[in-house]
Amino acid sequence: SGLLFLLENGVDGERYNIVGVHRTVEQVVDFIANVMQVEPIKHFEDFHSFRPGHDMHYGLDGSKLAEMGWKPELTYEKSMEKTVRWTVDNRW
Repeated sequence: SGLLFLLENGVDGERYNIVGVHRTVEQVVDFIANVMQVEPIKHFEDFHSFRPGHDMHYGLDGSKLAEMGWKPELTYEKSMEKTVRWTVDNRW
């Protein structure tokens, strides 16, 4: 829906992030583990030593699109739950 919104309302040459909310890596791991009903594995690699700037969160800012009037059709939680369940059910 974000892409369709931008086709109708976006400005050529502008950049947009199609995101709903900000979550840390740990929050995403916890959420996925909860949906799968397993204990989260909290061993994170040290990416800082060879990936400067990696700060353990997804920091995309979707405010530009929100200010234009777009909002996701599903909440973050519902979208992630559907994604996790589909992935588990379709391991192929």
